[in-house]
Order: sequence, then C-alpha cells, then structure tokens
Amino acid sequence: MRTPQTETFYKVLRVLYSAEDAELVVRMPFALSTIDRIAQVTGIDRADLEPRLAALCDKGLVVDVLLSDGYGTCQRRMPSASSSSR
Repeated sequence: MRTPQTETFYKVLRVLYSAEDAELVVRMPFALSTIDRIAQVTGIDRADLEPRLAALCDKGLVVDVLLSDGYGTCQRRMPSASSSSR
C-alpha cells in the first residue's frame, strides 16, 4: 500500500529528511528495487545515489537487502494510524 501524497505526508517527510533526501524518497520506487532501477526512475546518477542511499540506510529510513543477485533497496514503511494504536 502506498502512502497518500498529501500535505500532511510532506510535513512528516520534512521532519525526517533533508529537502534533498525527501525529494529522493518521494521519487523512489515503492517496491524493492536495485540501485540501477532507482537511478533510472529518479534520474540521479548511480555514483551520486549510492552515498545518499547509504546515509538514509544509516538513519533507518531506507532499507537495503542482500539478494542472491545483488542488493535491493526500499523505503521503510511508516506505521499507519491503525497499526500504531495496537
């Protein structure tokens, strides 16, 4: 399930991310994707993208997963209001 692209969502992003990182995260594919796919979708060169994704991983805001054929990266899902009330 995708997060709705609302002004409230962007306000949350502004708290968690720098403006540049928020723009990257909004443009990233939602599903698990290779760095090459993320570079293609975002239009950011892979050499520039790798350290930015690594920094987001260090913050726990993006997850990288070792797969049999390389790494995949995806956004961490933010808890929904219904799951946080449990």
